[in-house]
Amino acid sequence: DAGATLPAAGWWWGINVLDGGSATLDHCRVSYAFGAYIGGSPYYTYRNFGALYKTGTGLLTLQNSSVTNSLGIGVWILDSAGATTIAGNSISGNGSHGILLENTGSGATLTANNISGNSGSGIYLAGASTAPAIILNSIYGNSTGVYCTSSANPVIGGTAHNGNEIYANTSFGVFNDTPSVTTNARNNWWGSATGPYHATGNPSGTGNRTSDYVDFSPYLTTSFYPYILTIAFNGTGSGTVTVKPAGVSGNTGWSMPLHKGETVTLSPAAVDDAVFSGWSGVGCSGTGECIFALNSDTTAIATFTAMPPAANFSGSPLTGVEPLTVRFADLSGYAPLTWWWDFGDSTKSAVHNPLHVYENAGTYGVTLTATNANGIGTATKTGFVTVTLCPNQPVSILPTFYPTLQAAYDAATNDTIIRGRYKVLTGNLVVNRNITVHLDGGYDCPHDSVVGRTTLKGTLTIQRGMTIIENLVVR
Repeated sequence: DAGATLPAAGWWWGINVLDGGSATLDHCRVSYAFGAYIGGSPYYTYRNFGALYKTGTGLLTLQNSSVTNSLGIGVWILDSAGATTIAGNSISGNGSHGILLENTGSGATLTANNISGNSGSGIYLAGASTAPAIILNSIYGNSTGVYCTSSANPVIGGTAHNGNEIYANTSFGVFNDTPSVTTNARNNWWGSATGPYHATGNPSGTGNRTSDYVDFSPYLTTSFYPYILTIAFNGTGSGTVTVKPAGVSGNTGWSMPLHKGETVTLSPAAVDDAVFSGWSGVGCSGTGECIFALNSDTTAIATFTAMPPAANFSGSPLTGVEPLTVRFADLSGYAPLTWWWDFGDSTKSAVHNPLHVYENAGTYGVTLTATNANGIGTATKTGFVTVTLCPNQPVSILPTFYPTLQAAYDAATNDTIIRGRYKVLTGNLVVNRNITVHLDGGYDCPHDSVVGRTTLKGTLTIQRGMTIIENLVVR
């Protein structure tokens, strides 16, 4: 699924057609391949495969397919003497070039492809023998539309009936770095009726920019995609809209030309602290995808609404004997930034997912107040935690239990360990015998594990002997 969040780019190596091998890929989807590209001068320092990699004398046909979301190059044809046909595909969203042809001869034809949103060039051409025919493609949203280096000599459009649409590429529509070669890029649409911008050749052009050594005149003054789709955003929240089949996403408004009658699917996705509230301008209802046929210039407005947290939480365990340790988990929606817990026993916490110990038997309601930049959300669960009375007395010299620290001390012998439960013990303790005792606090009901500290609400007087104290608070 090319729309899935997993797997991610680079999760598999891709498809290799090597040496004399031939292949035809028709109605295929190649996504999330490695397709590595390691940048350098002029365009790589280490060879690695594209998502679809071809070399040698065999033939390659790629048609009616998609090559998307690779980690690097989408389609790489290297030192291939065989005929290459790339037609009717979507090659988009790749981490480097969409298509790289290197030393491929004149037997390559690129026809009617959508080549968009690639981080490098839409089409990268290298080598004096590389002379493909590039016709009727839509090349947009890449770093450079078509990049020609090392004497590559393509025909990009050429005649009025073979023109491409080359627009909205961030650096250049067509770039040629070889002074001895003039790139034939005549009869293309550059995103504007005024043609491409060139500082001396067409300084009034407002279309995609060309470098030197590019012959772009004459140019088409109208697009063969006659209608403009505009995506606009409204509301207090944020999100993205993805346009299919173009495969273009954004979180701010933009416009793009599309085919007359083309079926367009708009997919909304709100950020964590917002919700998609609906469409306007396109006749779609509800909060799901918007699907329509483009039969005129159309503006689709996506409304996203900022949301305060939808506070919610869970806890485990919710029943048990005192002292009961409960781990709470925040389940709030819409990305809260702060949390304030009231555990119902006069204790509070600002920890995201706190661990809380209920010292005494009882039934406790819990309240979570969550906040983000958009407001406050509160959830209260009445009677959420039930703590039952521990059947053992609170102090022990195992296996015997005692009601008070003093009673246990009076029964102690030398080097005895006296254990106290995690709770407040009321009373005084006088240590007045010439023995060593250990006072260890904070135990659970059976006095097996330490879960906190014991509090002695009274006085501790040490007159004789040695007393070793751990996890005991006197107040």
